Amino acid sequence: MFEKDMVKILTTVIIECSESGLNNLANQYAIELMKENYKPLIPDAYKMRVDKIARKYKNDPDPPQSYSACPFCNFDLPDYVLDCNNCHNVIPFCIASGRHVICSDLTKCPSCNFPAIFSEFVSYLMNISEKKCPMCEDLVDHQLLEKLEDPLTYLKSRKIANLELHEREKRIDTARSEN
Repeated sequence: MFEKDMVKILTTVIIECSESGLNNLANQYAIELMKENYKPLIPDAYKMRVDKIARKYKNDPDPPQSYSACPFCNFDLPDYVLDCNNCHNVIPFCIASGRHVICSDLTKCPSCNFPAIFSEFVSYLMNISEKKCPMCEDLVDHQLLEKLEDPLTYLKSRKIANLELHEREKRIDTARSEN
């Protein structure tokens, strides 16, 4: 399906895995990319790096995946999974970390109302020079952030808002296609 883009995709995967500390995975894909049918297609800027990753095999275990509870049903999920296989809800991601949000440590941006893990958002804001929300880029004072008292109601209201937005977009698309 992605044959024409296979080399680009694998090269990106190798570089991202390598930079993320997933060395075994980077090595595995680099070996695949160094096969005769793909090797000539590797962009020159990455050939040496991919070759080095393919040759340098360390049997270092990849970092263990961390888990946290689904905010809707408390089922344990990997931190970066955004849909729950147990309750089938789509889980919002934290604007500061990219992880799925958790009820016990939930806040929101005061400007754009986007959810964030409280501790991650505060840490993010304290470690950047311009104290701006990564979503709306409005200034945010981390001292004014508060954990949400009823996170489940907030998450459910966002879900309804997202469904209403989706329905409105569908109506607009339908009206455009009819014209």
